[in-house]
Amino acid sequence: MIELTASSLGQRQRQLNFKVAETVKEKISFDDIKSTEEKSDVEKLFKIDVASQYRNIDYIIEILKCGDSLLISRALNCDWIFNDEYSHFMNPDYLHNEVFPLMSIKMKTKILNKLAYHLRKETRTEAFSNYCKNIKMKSLALKFFLFTSEAFKLNLIKEDCNYLSKHGYPPLFIGNSFPLAEGYLTTEHYIFQKERFIDKLAYLYHVDENKYLDLLEKYVMPEHAFVPMGCRLSKYMMTKHKHRVLRLPLMYVNKIKRNILLRYSTTEDVKIYIPALLPTLKRFWEYNFYAHNKYLFNFIPSDKTYKFLKSIFQMTYGDVPFEMNYKFYYHEYHDFLTQEEKEQWALKHIEDAKEILGTNNDYIWYKFVNFTQAFPNIKKYILITPDTDIRNKMIMVLIDSIRTKEDLETLINYYYKRHNNENVNYKRAFLRSIIKTGFIYQCDEPTWGVFNKILCSIETIDPGYTLCHSYKFYFAIHNIIRGIEMDSTLMDYIDKSMDMNCLKRNLDDLKTDEQRSVYEYLFDYYFKKFKYSIQWDHDETRRNRNKYALYLKNLLKCFDKTKENLPKEALSFMNSTYCHFQYDDFLKDKKDEHQQSQKKSEKDPESPYRLETLTENCLLRLLKKDEEIKTIVELRPEIKSCIEQRTFSIRKFLKKLKIYYSKDLGNLFLEFFESCLADIQQLARNDLDDCKLIQNSVYAIFNIGNEENMLKLLLENIPKEPKIDHSTIDRKLLTIQEAICRYACYARLPVPMSTILPYIKGDYVHFCLPMFNRYLANLPMPLCHEFIGSILDAPLSVQKHGIRLAFTAFSAENLKNLLLNVWKNTKNVSLRMIIYKSLFDKIIKSNEETQNELYDVIRELNLSLYDEDHREVFDLLVSYEMPKRFKGDYLESSWISVKQLPNKTKNISIKNKLLNEIENHMDCMNREFVLKEIEDHIKIMLLERGIEKSYTDLENSCNDCLWNIAARYIVASKTDDDCSKSLQLLEIILRESYKQWSLVSNNPYVVNKNSFIIIDKVKEKSELSAYKFSKYNVQMFETILSCVLDLSPDREIYMTIMDLRILIISKKVISQESKDPDINRASKYVTKELVLFMNDLKNNNNCFTIFYNSIVTVITQTFQKMSSLLRINGHLLLAYVSKELLMMEGTDNTLLALSIMPLNISTTFDDERAEFKKFCLDFTKKVKDIHIFEIQSFYYNKFVLDNFEKRFA
Repeated sequence: MIELTASSLGQRQRQLNFKVAETVKEKISFDDIKSTEEKSDVEKLFKIDVASQYRNIDYIIEILKCGDSLLISRALNCDWIFNDEYSHFMNPDYLHNEVFPLMSIKMKTKILNKLAYHLRKETRTEAFSNYCKNIKMKSLALKFFLFTSEAFKLNLIKEDCNYLSKHGYPPLFIGNSFPLAEGYLTTEHYIFQKERFIDKLAYLYHVDENKYLDLLEKYVMPEHAFVPMGCRLSKYMMTKHKHRVLRLPLMYVNKIKRNILLRYSTTEDVKIYIPALLPTLKRFWEYNFYAHNKYLFNFIPSDKTYKFLKSIFQMTYGDVPFEMNYKFYYHEYHDFLTQEEKEQWALKHIEDAKEILGTNNDYIWYKFVNFTQAFPNIKKYILITPDTDIRNKMIMVLIDSIRTKEDLETLINYYYKRHNNENVNYKRAFLRSIIKTGFIYQCDEPTWGVFNKILCSIETIDPGYTLCHSYKFYFAIHNIIRGIEMDSTLMDYIDKSMDMNCLKRNLDDLKTDEQRSVYEYLFDYYFKKFKYSIQWDHDETRRNRNKYALYLKNLLKCFDKTKENLPKEALSFMNSTYCHFQYDDFLKDKKDEHQQSQKKSEKDPESPYRLETLTENCLLRLLKKDEEIKTIVELRPEIKSCIEQRTFSIRKFLKKLKIYYSKDLGNLFLEFFESCLADIQQLARNDLDDCKLIQNSVYAIFNIGNEENMLKLLLENIPKEPKIDHSTIDRKLLTIQEAICRYACYARLPVPMSTILPYIKGDYVHFCLPMFNRYLANLPMPLCHEFIGSILDAPLSVQKHGIRLAFTAFSAENLKNLLLNVWKNTKNVSLRMIIYKSLFDKIIKSNEETQNELYDVIRELNLSLYDEDHREVFDLLVSYEMPKRFKGDYLESSWISVKQLPNKTKNISIKNKLLNEIENHMDCMNREFVLKEIEDHIKIMLLERGIEKSYTDLENSCNDCLWNIAARYIVASKTDDDCSKSLQLLEIILRESYKQWSLVSNNPYVVNKNSFIIIDKVKEKSELSAYKFSKYNVQMFETILSCVLDLSPDREIYMTIMDLRILIISKKVISQESKDPDINRASKYVTKELVLFMNDLKNNNNCFTIFYNSIVTVITQTFQKMSSLLRINGHLLLAYVSKELLMMEGTDNTLLALSIMPLNISTTFDDERAEFKKFCLDFTKKVKDIHIFEIQSFYYNKFVLDNFEKRFA
């Protein structure tokens, strides 16, 4: 028997280690040690430590199976068990079959994490990586994957690249391997992800700098490079690899840190960078290229910037207008031009009169022309412009053209004479604009008089009018400069509303002597007013003192003066009324900053740990000190106060007590918590603090109590009734019961199931929810199965939680029996939904072996669905997540059940969804099953004349879905046998339809209409990507043509026959060109077949002039669609065919060529556009040489008179 007697935690741990070392030194037989009875956790730990020293692998394995998380964790600290010599135990097969079935989920995860941490042998890590991946523990699989062989990693990268990019940190699994990096980049499809990935591998630069940069340049598209390099790598690029930067500036300029790029670049370098950054011409004009790259243009002298920009523009885009493009104006590139160049540029635009800025907007160009030339021309524009808004825009253009004060004087006088009656808002805009010119102070007195008259006309000069103070400001400054006496209005403005910010902004427009005059005038005025206000002491004068003191301070700041320029009276006043100026830096002295020493917190000498500072860490620290054990005992009242007032976590402290102090301090605290619980039950009060004390006490008892204490607590508080009567129940008792439900699962050795099950019932179930998840994670599997089995045999409210847990804990075999039994014996839709959803999730998240076992169960569930089942269950029937190998059978079993549901609105909607899903997954379906459903539908709709009935919209939709399935079935043939059955079905549908060809229901010929709809559906489905190259398409449409020719007169289906014959030609071309489409070869075949087709019509007298345009339309539309399926340009193909027809000569061929020749081409490829243009020029030239009236008339009507546009130039 081992008993630890030391006082501190550290000493007790050392004492245990000493006893272990002493036992090993004496070489005591482990069998003798193992046979001794274990009465405490310390003795159990002692045996594990001795076994570890003896390397007794059998005992360690035995401990791993024991189910005690403490002992398992201790055993896993024996690092030697992970060595290769014990791999016959530590391998996936042995652990899965012998150890994991007896472990909890948490401990299973822990041992796998330990293995991932220790294993380094590639064969072992590969085995565990595959094992974890197989059981869908991908995060753990990734940990093993990091230490597998390069070949293994390459294989996994190809299989699951997306998972690695989302959950793995690239440097960990790539390491220093360039082949792995390249393998990943080859697999990754998204170009932006590639660059992010390479950026994370920047450390590879130090492995091999050239290989890393080669990788970067190979897999990052220069035009899409956006992830910036780090500072260090940027510096390396500019100092060691600048040749790469100059070779690929488009990539590196955007990736290298800007400040580093600029530091190591020269003007000559920049002249290489900028041309490489030029985008396409369209993109160049979409944004301001200069502003976007201004940091580079700054290297080029400002007087040479325009010349350089224009030269690289012309070098890149050729002979394309630069300064004459309207975007040149909008991007303000004209700022690079000198005043003379701007004038010439603007005058050229005026002369060209192309109105590139919009209709009647050429007047805008005059803003760049000198005022003398612009003024008379703008006046002419104004005279003929009735729109007042546009007239005032023209005035604004004149203001922009002002160069001197004389220009401004002329404009102000003109405006007053001709435009003073304009809207007030226009006049205000005019005044604001002329003020901004900077010439306003230079104008003569008559001009100021006119300015004043304009202001008077908008009533801004009246006292008290506050909307136009800025105008008054300019008059005030003007009068000060010129020495003109102020009137009462301006004096009122200076006294009450002077804008110092406006003054600051306008100082640059004033000369030095003018600035001095303004400063002296305002300073003298405000100081006099301030001195006057000091003489009196009442509310009004106090307010005035503050106001004038503030004006003085702001005036000094405006003219960059300091507080030393303030008169003493003002400075003394400001300091004495510090509250008004305390946040203003203007009055503060500049002093050295002194660091303030922090005050040390003072502790209460009587109690070293006050309530607000007592934490679990404090208790653990005390536990580690010899002399402080007594202090911990004395702190029990403080601990009680803490757990009354707040959630006080002492889990680690209780764990140490349970293990190392179970006989002494542990018992003291157990009694303490039991007494807390007993005392509170005797108190009459009932408040929130009691709840917290109860919860923390119950939690502590389950953490440090022995089985006797826990059983006593459990048995004394068993709920008598499942229903809680809140009006009569004792609140303290209910709180204890709730705490037991929440915290009983925290006992390290689980309490007997028989004692906890009485709490899992009725209204107490929601208290037990934390228990369910904790037991699932922490109970050893045998006990977990026992617990789940117990709650499965319980009322519905508990049973549904048991089922949820069973999906995690049970094997597939056990689940099968359980689910089928519960499903068949319950009609509760909520429980059935839980079963179905959980089973569905289990299937999609499990490995293939488990999926195969569980699929039979969900198929059985599908076959027994009924009308009242929850909507979410039916939604899962069409989920895309079901593995593809089950999809067909899954949909089949679902339809068998859903088909039987009553025709309610919600059920028809479910049927429609399911039928659409069957159609979309036709390749997965059992064709015999689908054929039977189609035949049943044909029987109902055609043989039993169901098509005559009236249906709701939803029912019609359901019928349409079944016809869609029939069409998809017909085209989805994979073998000759499939094709034979499809063609038979097609003939049956068409022949049965013909028998009722003239059947009328609610006006339309419904069967007739339905037949054409089915043919169109087959045609549509044959164009799907999965079937467009099917070798059976030609045979299928030949069968349709044969049927319609046999079953109906030609006169009734003339255009249908034409459509089918042309469609067959296109299907033959698609079949021939499926592997390697060639537009030249395809056009020759199309031409040959078209000529034969048209000749056949003529020979049989079936080519009618009235239908000619319709036939041509069908030809062009069919071959356009054929081209899109072959991924060639349809317009170009028709041009090729037209050329071939023209070469075959003959009036009919030429007319057909003219009919199908497109007028333009839709393409984004310049080479296709150029080829089309060449074809068209040759075509028109040859047509013009054919001197036949009909051909020439047709040519001019189509190619000249249509919109009167110049074609093919």
